[in-house]
Amino acid sequence: DKRNKDLLMSYPLVPIKNDNEVLHRYQFLQKFLKESKQFGAQRRDSEKKACATAMENLAITTGLMDVNRLMWQMESQKIEQIKPLMEPTILDGVSVWLTIDENGDAGIAMEKAGKAIKTAPKSFAKNEVFLELKATVKELKDLKRRSKESMERAMMECTSFGLGELRNICDNPILAPMVLKLVWTDGTNNGFLQQSSEGL
Repeated sequence: DKRNKDLLMSYPLVPIKNDNEVLHRYQFLQKFLKESKQFGAQRRDSEKKACATAMENLAITTGLMDVNRLMWQMESQKIEQIKPLMEPTILDGVSVWLTIDENGDAGIAMEKAGKAIKTAPKSFAKNEVFLELKATVKELKDLKRRSKESMERAMMECTSFGLGELRNICDNPILAPMVLKLVWTDGTNNGFLQQSSEGL
């Protein structure tokens, strides 16, 4: 509650019991960073540096040793958690569900009597399911922005990826569109990754 930066940086170093705890800590750090935008420039910069150190500590604690890899793994776990929202739910006679298009952009689809509608009924204003969908769309937009920045860092640092790691990234509908547009090299050959029914 007091936003203690020393405690924030120490928190990821506490021994981890399971994968769910890793995701919880990751989300906590992201939330802390996002909340720092309400403060002045000097404090924002200070808290941003503290979050960066905390993320590095979390990467070390998990054994991944790399912040980019930690982020991609955690974000893929979050995608698994929201998959139920991609199934249609009936609200006041309207089918609503979460969508992610071929560019990795999230949105809300609505359909009534077999026809798509663009404007949500006023009754949805306080509906918990619809509010969760809106919050998830906003979260996925933030994820896309973070993922782009993370991928740019990986390119600048000439990060190497294993095939299994790339497969996991390409299973994420937010990350995949970015990754598949990049030119990759194995040190000898250059080219694009390709997905098929058999995988990457």
